[in-house]
Amino acid sequence: MSEWEDVKLIDQVLKIGASKIQHGKNSDRIYLMHLAPEETDFLLGRLAEIAAREGYSKIFARVPFSSKGSFLRGGYQEEAVVPDLFSGKEDGCFMSRFLDNSRAVESDGGRIAEVLAQAQAREGKRVIDNLPGEYRLRQCVLDDAEEMASLYGSVFSSYPFAIDDAGYIGEAMQENAAYFGVWQGTELVALAAAEQYIDEGFVEMTDFATHVPHRNKGLATALLTEMERVMLKRGFMVCYTIAEAVSYGMNITFARRGFHFAGTLVNNTQLHGRITSMNVWYKDMRYINGKESLQ
Repeated sequence: MSEWEDVKLIDQVLKIGASKIQHGKNSDRIYLMHLAPEETDFLLGRLAEIAAREGYSKIFARVPFSSKGSFLRGGYQEEAVVPDLFSGKEDGCFMSRFLDNSRAVESDGGRIAEVLAQAQAREGKRVIDNLPGEYRLRQCVLDDAEEMASLYGSVFSSYPFAIDDAGYIGEAMQENAAYFGVWQGTELVALAAAEQYIDEGFVEMTDFATHVPHRNKGLATALLTEMERVMLKRGFMVCYTIAEAVSYGMNITFARRGFHFAGTLVNNTQLHGRITSMNVWYKDMRYINGKESLQ
């Protein structure tokens, strides 16, 4: 067997030793999703080789603070930091290396700043997180995969992962993703996922999607609230999300749920047919309003 373990995705997810990356032309980048710290020096060289071979313009990495120095020396810069991300003990650093200077230039800076200001003005403010009476919310099961893929396909014209494929969703559910959905009658109208990184001790809240006729009804907030409750009960302490930086709705949703801004990943992810910047938000679920929460 080679060092590559292939998974069928739009961008490939591959293993190098005990570390894991995602890469492809879709987002024109490499994303280091999991770093085995003992492989840091070897991996820095390997990532550079792959990027040069494929002509990628960015390498993006989520690493523990203890590995930050090695990445800085390797030409990376820190774009975001989440306190205590790893098992509630060690900060998580989002490091990027720009291989094309134009990729580091933010073209939507004014709007991103406006969205962030609007979101932070609402940070931690009370929000109604109950569903309207005609909706019901539950965790998704494998039998929902076809309907889930259909919803994602209708909301996103393009996405870094094959979330419009029922097979991919089924594999993700069996690996580390807990999906939650909102139904109106028999119709699935909103979705989100909690990706559980058990070995690293954190959760990523991701893949939010709502059918257009059901937006502005608090469905994303209700999903996020339920995911926080379930993940805290499962023993996770810190969660984070990566939200499209020009999206008022998603950034405000996270801010109002008490998430804190961690930084902006410039020209990081391909969504809706274009590479766009993303904001990182985080929440320490152990504490609510400065007080220790009860699991």
